This record gives sequence, C-alpha cells and structure tokens, in this order.
Amino acid sequence: MKILLIQNHATESFGYIETFLTEHHYEFVCFKAYEGKKYPPIKQFSHLMVGGSPHSANEADSILFLKKEWEYLSKAIKLKLPVFGLCFGAQIIARILGAKVQKNALLEIGDSELKLTLAGQSDPYFKGFPKKFHAFQWHGDTFDVPENAELLVEGKACNNQAFRYNNILAVQFHLEVDHIMASQWYNHFKDDMKGYHKNAEQIVQECLAIEKVQLQLCEIMLNNFFA
Repeated sequence: MKILLIQNHATESFGYIETFLTEHHYEFVCFKAYEGKKYPPIKQFSHLMVGGSPHSANEADSILFLKKEWEYLSKAIKLKLPVFGLCFGAQIIARILGAKVQKNALLEIGDSELKLTLAGQSDPYFKGFPKKFHAFQWHGDTFDVPENAELLVEGKACNNQAFRYNNILAVQFHLEVDHIMASQWYNHFKDDMKGYHKNAEQIVQECLAIEKVQLQLCEIMLNNFFA
C-alpha cells in the first residue's frame, strides 16, 4: 500500500492524517500540487487523498495547477483507485463526477454538529461513528451530490457534508484539524473573514473543545478508508 496526499495550499496541510499515516507505518508521499510540478506516476499508488484549498473547485478550468489536478484525479477515478477528498478535495471530486459546486448560503467556520443519514449509518466508511457528531469546518462553497452517489452526512448550515461514490469518499468537514492548525488558518486567511461573526479566539476555542473526540473520529474514518 502506498498513498499519495495531494496538498493544494502551503498552509493547508493534512494535519492529523499525516500523524496517523506515520504512526501506523504507511508509506506515503505528500505532493504539493500548488507548486505546479509534474505529478508522480499514478500506478505506483494504491490510494489518493486530496486536501483543502482557498480556491473554488469552479476555478479548475482557469488555474493551471488545478487543471492538472483535475486530469490526474479523473485518471485515478477511471482506474478505480480509492480516493478521499477533504473540503475542496470533496468539491473538485463532485465536479469531476458531474455535480455542481456553488456558494453555500452561509460561510461555515468552526464547530458544526452533523448527523449521519440512513445511508451513512450503514456505510462502511462511517462504521463506528455516532449518529450525531461534531466536526471543524472552514468553507464557503458546497457541492451537490453526484448522480449514483449516496449522501452520508448532513449538516444545518450546509446540508451536503459527505458522500460516497463506489470507493470514493468525499467529506466537507475537517476531522484532521487541531486547534493549532485552526489558529494558523485564521492568521493566514483573516483578511478574507472581515465581517464574520466569530473572531480568532472563538474559532480556536471551538476547535479545542471538540479536538479530542474529533481526532478519534478521524482515526476511525482513516482505518475504515484503508481497510
């Protein structure tokens, strides 16, 4: 097993996911897509994971490194490789599968209570999850659920939170984030948040309050994905 992590922004690392992979002795490569370099040969990997980005998935038609990412992910899907998309990663996968991505009614940042759908309650990717759980969020866009995919998780501020399409898992939320990452994100993206009703301290404290359980759920989800 060899895993490719596709990182889309210098500030948006994979957080606890990299810790998990290291501690469990998985072989993995973190590819910094935003640097515009040539992708490694896809057939050397058994699994792909796609991270977040401040870009919209709708910009994949106009930004060169996102065009390359679209082509690479399309090839992975055709090869039936397991793919796990996080936030932007989920949105670009949704677009590749023919669904729309658009602005959500609300900017969603901080703690969010989510619930498994009936499909989610029996889905192997969410085995071991409670019916309701909290997760950290940081996004302004949302995806429609692609045709022949199943909606697995719902939220209040943003309804579509996770879907599965065959062996592809796409999640809008960030179980991999701890309060240190949340603080780094705020410091980097604070100019984009003028007028938002939560300040840095509130966002970091919300993340800290759910961090222990959230990272446990992240580990469960990763074990399910790599099973």
